[in-house]
Amino acid sequence: LTKLRSDVQQIHQEKEKTYHDIKKIHQQVKDILSSINSLKGQQTELTRKVKTLKGEREKQNTEVKEIAGEWKKIEQQRKDFVPPQRNREPRENAGMLKTQIQRLETILETEVMPFTKEKELTKHVKELKKKMLALVQEKELSRETNKINTDLNEHRRKAQETHYTVQETAQQSQGVHEQIQKQYDQLKQLRETEKPMVERYLQLKQKYADL
Repeated sequence: LTKLRSDVQQIHQEKEKTYHDIKKIHQQVKDILSSINSLKGQQTELTRKVKTLKGEREKQNTEVKEIAGEWKKIEQQRKDFVPPQRNREPRENAGMLKTQIQRLETILETEVMPFTKEKELTKHVKELKKKMLALVQEKELSRETNKINTDLNEHRRKAQETHYTVQETAQQSQGVHEQIQKQYDQLKQLRETEKPMVERYLQLKQKYADL
């Protein structure tokens, strides 16, 4: 009888210990599942963010291409207004040409001269005006190309920043994915650990009931 009581007590103690061990595993499983759900929420948000950022990056890259095309067009127009270097006087500028034109026009208006000389000066004035107009237009186009270039650099900078943010966010999403996978592996191990414990608990429960 004493041995029977001892066996019953031993079985009961082992059964209770196994039961509590199983409960601990259940709690760990519950905690891991809760963590996985939280991580999945993070991953969904990061995936949404990456998608939004990629759309923004694509839009910015399109804008960069459009602005670059505009810049090339204006820059070519500016170059077309620049006379060949061999035909330009050193340090020639619109102000100097304007002064020359005014001086020559004053001569034409105030001095008496042979017709051939007048014709020659008139032609020269026309050439100077043409050159001055080209220089003025070139200056305006230079301002425009500089403005567009500044805008282009700013758009490129923003596009590059967005690209880096896409990469960084994608890496974060990958990191969360790896955490989820790691926790699924832990869950699998816990399930494998739990299975023989449950079988053992049921055996002890049946044996305890039979005594």
